[in-house]
Amino acid sequence: MAHQLHQRLILGKVITFVVVLLVTSSHISSTAAQSSNVLNLVTYNTALAFAEATRVPRLKIIEERLRSGNFSAVADILCLQEVQEEVHQENLTAAAREGGFPYRASFLDGQDSSTLAALAVQPPCNVLKLLSFAGCLQANCTAEVASGNIRSALFCTYTRCGSQVRAASLSQECINCLNALGFSGIAENSRPDRLGRGLCFLNRTRLDFRPTYGLLLLSKYPLSNVARQTFLQESSLFSRGYLRATVAGGSRLGGDWTVTCSHLYPSVAGVPYTGVYGSAEEENLNNTLAMMTDSVVAASSQVALMGDMNHGPEVSATMVTGEFPNNYQAVLSRSFCSPYAGVAPRLCSFCRRSNPILVAQNATATDQILDHIYLKAPFLSCTNGIDSGGSLSAARLFTDIPPPLSFPLSDHYGVQVSINITETPSAGTSTVPSVATTSAGTGAVPSVVSLALGLLLVATVRL
Repeated sequence: MAHQLHQRLILGKVITFVVVLLVTSSHISSTAAQSSNVLNLVTYNTALAFAEATRVPRLKIIEERLRSGNFSAVADILCLQEVQEEVHQENLTAAAREGGFPYRASFLDGQDSSTLAALAVQPPCNVLKLLSFAGCLQANCTAEVASGNIRSALFCTYTRCGSQVRAASLSQECINCLNALGFSGIAENSRPDRLGRGLCFLNRTRLDFRPTYGLLLLSKYPLSNVARQTFLQESSLFSRGYLRATVAGGSRLGGDWTVTCSHLYPSVAGVPYTGVYGSAEEENLNNTLAMMTDSVVAASSQVALMGDMNHGPEVSATMVTGEFPNNYQAVLSRSFCSPYAGVAPRLCSFCRRSNPILVAQNATATDQILDHIYLKAPFLSCTNGIDSGGSLSAARLFTDIPPPLSFPLSDHYGVQVSINITETPSAGTSTVPSVATTSAGTGAVPSVVSLALGLLLVATVRL
């Protein structure tokens, strides 16, 4: 009797041990089938669009940081804005490839050989078109043009001669050329042929000023289905649009992501709106809706909308002033997450009160959050832009002042969003590792199960 009781006690311990082993093996198997990965997205307005004094040193440092891996250390996918000139796009792309971004999307890649051949034999600008507003510039903007400050010249042009410029219907190549080389000539003596030091009227230079829309999308992951979409032509000097691409993330990123990179229409203080919409706010909303309702974006389960959206919420706690806040809410109303602007600390990304570049322009102006990364995915549950699952985090980047500069690299700061993604096996893949697998935590699972079953069999036989 005592012997049988002892045997039953042993069997009980063995069964308990077997259950523990089986539970442990199940946990190991589950761990092997799922792991957490992080996808880092960064948007950054480089402020390289205007040919002003600080652009050359800033451009050099941005290029060096791309080449050294400074950007790829914080971003898997990087959306840059205001890289307006073709030569800058090509140089930054080459540096990015050395620094960890082998893939890019750009408007420069979307033109076929016949289009390029046609552009190669045309000048960027037509003299006759410029004659229509040369007199207006001479009468109203001589001082601004003579100052050499391209930004001031452009604002004066659209404030005082906007209707004439619009009527001229300048090509985007011409606009890019004028911005890059200057307005000298047109306001000095109404000689449009001297505009841009004459280069804007030379044949075979139009290729150098192809429309880029200032957008450059860089990625560590392969990009496919790249689309280059333009918005309805508006009143700003630069045409606007967005890049769209499929990021092939596979099971590591929970499947493919549809990503857009954009720079939407802004509100410019002191410059009256002369566009085709009722106001700058309405045009910004139109840009926003066009991007969100893009057929590919709307049909995708995982979406990231990145860029300088030129709209944002009011945040009293951080003294952030709203910019077209209703347009920001229009994005949130479609169940997009807003990890940076929606969650504390909600710091400005366009900081007129503290960024030295902007303080020099207007010390009394306000701070805003204009740069955003909006997200939508099955594993995210967002209410008013905030995800309840804890899968997202955000940070402000590139706030440092790199020597020898006495100011940051841009008038905008970068915005980073990190997504924690649970990797799951692709369809048809067994969640139980093969016996042949010997790496720690995988090949051990079948052995543990066999051991447990063997012990249970032995104990039963002994009884």
